[in-house]
Amino acid sequence: MADTSNVARALRCSAYLCIMVWIFPAQNAHAELPLLTESESLRIGLSRPELVEVAKGRLEISKQTAAKVGRWDNPEFGYDQESVGNEREQSYSISQQLDLFGHRRLKRQSSELLVEATRLANLSARADQGLVIRKAFYTTLLHKRQVEYVQNWGQVLNLASPSHKDGQRLQRERMIASARLRSVRADYVLSWHRLRSLLGVQSSRFGSVKGKLHDGGAISSLDAYLSKVKERPDLKELEEKIAAKEHLTRAAKRQRYPGLTVGVGTKTRSSGGSSLSGNTVQLGLSIPIVNRGQSAQNIAATEATNLRHTYQLLLDTAQGEVRALYHRLAELDQAVASYRQQARSYPSGLHIRDALNRYQSGESNLIELLDVFRSALEAQLQLLDLSYSARMARIELDWNSGVL
Repeated sequence: MADTSNVARALRCSAYLCIMVWIFPAQNAHAELPLLTESESLRIGLSRPELVEVAKGRLEISKQTAAKVGRWDNPEFGYDQESVGNEREQSYSISQQLDLFGHRRLKRQSSELLVEATRLANLSARADQGLVIRKAFYTTLLHKRQVEYVQNWGQVLNLASPSHKDGQRLQRERMIASARLRSVRADYVLSWHRLRSLLGVQSSRFGSVKGKLHDGGAISSLDAYLSKVKERPDLKELEEKIAAKEHLTRAAKRQRYPGLTVGVGTKTRSSGGSSLSGNTVQLGLSIPIVNRGQSAQNIAATEATNLRHTYQLLLDTAQGEVRALYHRLAELDQAVASYRQQARSYPSGLHIRDALNRYQSGESNLIELLDVFRSALEAQLQLLDLSYSARMARIELDWNSGVL
């Protein structure tokens, strides 16, 4: 009888410890490897050599294009020879087309603006990649927490004796717990490997992720977020492109003026045994009769107009998203705080302890106890979902307002 009492006491202690582990799951399930934080994932993911080199390559191409546009046209060398009877005349010349009306200068300035646009495009791409990494990180963290809670729920179920009068119900509960664990574990493995693919080879140094799904930090005012929208790199990029097209429009207008070509050289004329030589000066004008740059001007002006409309559409969309996400985040923050306050006493306090005491004293059966456990599990998973939704809203709010 004493042995039976000791076994029952040990079982009750094991059940209580398992409940405590379930309520406060272990934060370091992969102790053999360090755990990855959000800041480390961003640092590693955004500093990948491939991403850095792609950004450098884009910028270098843009710089070389600007340098090409800014160079003078190559001078032209000319040689001419003419023979008539005993007379022979030959000349050498070199000529250069001049930019008197600033056409080349305006095109060079346009290309320089596109260099800045490329730099801003790289920043925009970096922000987009940061958004993907942050979402992948917290999706992995969500699934990790789900695995911990469902796994501990299964451990609580395994404490019951298979010979219990409600054994069939218990077996079904175990099957449900096992299937659910496999499902959430598959989601975790998928999200973890997707995160690792974003971080590259350095991700192999980490065993999993760690952090808080919902930090509960205060958010800035809506006006503060809206004031940052116009500083987004993609919007600044469009501003630079608009300015570049305006320069091209002005450059195309300059094509209505004549182009001047200046040349210098020498000419030698020989007749019989005598010869004469002298210097020559050449002036040439291109007369803008057929092509006065009308098409180039219209194209550049239309492209500038399209970019202005694109800018306004993107700005309106971004500001609308910021307003929507701000209010969504505020609601979700309140929902998390309220739900956490209401659920705090249930899974960690009186209800579970009371249900366990009543089961130990024989006042309730095992199924009633398991119902309490399952309700507590659903409460914890619901809190995870709310916290995850709040985190996603905060991440998207940061991105839409130009905060990485």
